[in-house]
Amino acid sequence: MIDLFRFSGSAVPAVTAGNTDLKEETADTYTAGLVWRSRSDHPLLSGLSASVDYYDISVKDAIGQITTALSFQRCFNADGRSNPTYAASNYFCSLITRNTATGAVEQALQPTLNLGAYKTSGVDVQVDYRVALEDLGLGDRGDLSANIVVSHLRSFKIQNLEGQPFVDYAGTIGNTQVDPNTVSFPEWKIFASLTWDGGPFAATLRARFYDKMDNHQNVGLANGTLPGVKSRQYFDLAGRYDLDSKTEFRAGVLNLFDTVPPAYVQGAVPDPALYDVLGRRYYVGVNRRF
Repeated sequence: MIDLFRFSGSAVPAVTAGNTDLKEETADTYTAGLVWRSRSDHPLLSGLSASVDYYDISVKDAIGQITTALSFQRCFNADGRSNPTYAASNYFCSLITRNTATGAVEQALQPTLNLGAYKTSGVDVQVDYRVALEDLGLGDRGDLSANIVVSHLRSFKIQNLEGQPFVDYAGTIGNTQVDPNTVSFPEWKIFASLTWDGGPFAATLRARFYDKMDNHQNVGLANGTLPGVKSRQYFDLAGRYDLDSKTEFRAGVLNLFDTVPPAYVQGAVPDPALYDVLGRRYYVGVNRRF
């Protein structure tokens, strides 16, 4: 008979430390790109251009961490392959210290080490367009320009230990193994802007879209149920007025609709590197050249 142990706490003390035995990372990077510009003299087509960029990066001996959440999952064989015999000598279990009398978890180690490797690949597409409103039959009222950038993350795979399979974290949030400040890996990101330039007046509407993401702790699990995040859209509005050749007034609104950032862990701060955590805000400014 195996005694049952259920961890009733909400946090585990963890120790993070450096490692003097770290080896340098090595990487193979492949990129390819294509730029196209319209050669047409037609006023509706002459202002069109586009670019496509592909990247594929593979890093060996990647410097990172085995996080506490990952240690527990792998030690207790949550993925069905890391510790099928539930051996206490398993590497992931060796990072967890438990009280010999009660079985309670006392501490977990998060060492900095050379992970097996990680790989990432993706595609970025950008389209720019500019046209005079007069050519659209709207009179001599300035120019209209549009820009859109679409980024697709095809894969973000991490090999925790050499010889183990790669785990793909593209489309997830929360994994901090490679960089504690980079925890969001949406498959799709879109940035777009529309600008009207009417001489002394100009206005720009910007939009940002971030795809939905699953919780990283569900990766590799047959029935992972931890919450992820839904997609988010942000809009910004900016305006400019040139009083004369030396004086420019600026004003704008950031996060126009006061969109609240998602939280994938209850009580945790959402990712400030990706989401707007400050809410709607306004600004005004003056540029004066002497």
